[in-house]
Amino acid sequence: MSAYKIPFNKPGLTGKELHYIAQSIQDGHISGDGLFTKKCNEALRKILGTKRLLLTTSCTHALRNVCTAS
Repeated sequence: MSAYKIPFNKPGLTGKELHYIAQSIQDGHISGDGLFTKKCNEALRKILGTKRLLLTTSCTHALRNVCTAS
């Protein structure tokens, strides 16, 4: 066993994450296309300077969306 202990998939908390999770649960929307998805989409769209942006759950999901879009 290695002497290094790097936590695998341990979420980092740096601010109001728990508050936002609680807010999502209280709003009854804990999946995609909720308030925080929209805020993230808008922030990334502004940073990247794009007219449209599609958030996906994974690279596989993104490729599937690209392949089925035509």
